[in-house]
Amino acid sequence: MSYNDDASNNTFKLAGGMNNSNPNTQYYGQYTQNNQNPNQYNQGFNQFTQANQSGQYNQTNQMGQYNNQYNQNSQYNPYYNDMYANNGSAVNYSTFSQSNSIANAKSTDIISSKKFNMLYGGMLIYSFLINAIMIMFFFDPIYELTSNGLGFFLIYFAMIIVGNIMIKKSEEIVVNFIGFNLVVVALGFVVTTVVDTFIVYGYSKVIATAFFATAAITFTMILLSNIFQNFFNSIGTTLGIILIITIIVELILAFTGIFYTFTDYLILFIFCGYIGYDWARANTCEKTTRNAIYMACEMYINIVNVFIRLISILSRANRN
Repeated sequence: MSYNDDASNNTFKLAGGMNNSNPNTQYYGQYTQNNQNPNQYNQGFNQFTQANQSGQYNQTNQMGQYNNQYNQNSQYNPYYNDMYANNGSAVNYSTFSQSNSIANAKSTDIISSKKFNMLYGGMLIYSFLINAIMIMFFFDPIYELTSNGLGFFLIYFAMIIVGNIMIKKSEEIVVNFIGFNLVVVALGFVVTTVVDTFIVYGYSKVIATAFFATAAITFTMILLSNIFQNFFNSIGTTLGIILIITIIVELILAFTGIFYTFTDYLILFIFCGYIGYDWARANTCEKTTRNAIYMACEMYINIVNVFIRLISILSRANRN
């Protein structure tokens, strides 16, 4: 029973005792009904006086009994005051204060949509600038690294895996940013090798065409994602399954020395879908700095893959 229920019950008990069981009320009722007979009234009054003088009234008066219970059990009792203080409002207030502090700590991570979009776009621009610097100034050392075959692939996958873990698992923004840079530099090795190699072999127009086509595809998919946001939010699993199957098939074909253009088209199609999917996620996710870095990394990976596959498709078409 709660503190308020206990006090309410005691109040009703007190009222019940006063109305039904008080001898004073009983004798007064007899007087009211029989007031024409003074002897009967006097007899009743004498009984009341004797009972009161003998102490029987104090022992049997339920009003007094309930008063004692009220004094023992009501809010005026120190025990109930202590229990109320320990288990009632004081505990609830402390619990509220703790939960409110937790909520405030979490809310401090939230940023405005404007800041989120600026950070999201800024991280993408930053990643492309890093790749541009690598292409313009670090081709020779990167080419030597990528020519190492197995050694390069070990370094590449290690950077990708560690970078993704740092972005997804860590709560520290600095760690997220370092992980982002690991992914950008790792993919930058591939982009630099592909771009500079094709330029050396006279495919500068292919690179330019692929660049502008990638920009157009990215813009188109973002526009479609804004229009059909629910659809793009629902295709992530499907895209992932198709991508895994395609990569397995492509690896098998690579070991056999066979390359098919259809895998380029398929992967191009998949990453076009991922651009729309990740843009929809960026619009619906919680607006935090960590999520801005993570979503920028996902979008960067999508755009780079579209760009590389377009170079592969266009270079084959140009040779033919």
